[in-house]
Amino acid sequence: MPMRNIRIVIGDTTVEGEPEGDARWIIRACRGSQARVRIGWLFGSRGSYIAETVGRPGRTLPGRTRRAALQQLLDWARGLPGGSSL
Repeated sequence: MPMRNIRIVIGDTTVEGEPEGDARWIIRACRGSQARVRIGWLFGSRGSYIAETVGRPGRTLPGRTRRAALQQLLDWARGLPGGSSL
């Protein structure tokens, strides 16, 4: 079964994921018509997800659901310098 793109709206920010291998998505976020910014990766399936942040050292953020893991990743990205625009 092919993996599908992810598109979830959290508040006024759209979080999108594109498949990048088996059980792995590259995650980008944008607000309104702004450019999409890569914020990390999402791994997992059915009730066990892990989000990994961009940069060194990368942090892993576990979540029971896809939305919970993406929410943690978005919260992390918003805490970065310039991330308040997400």
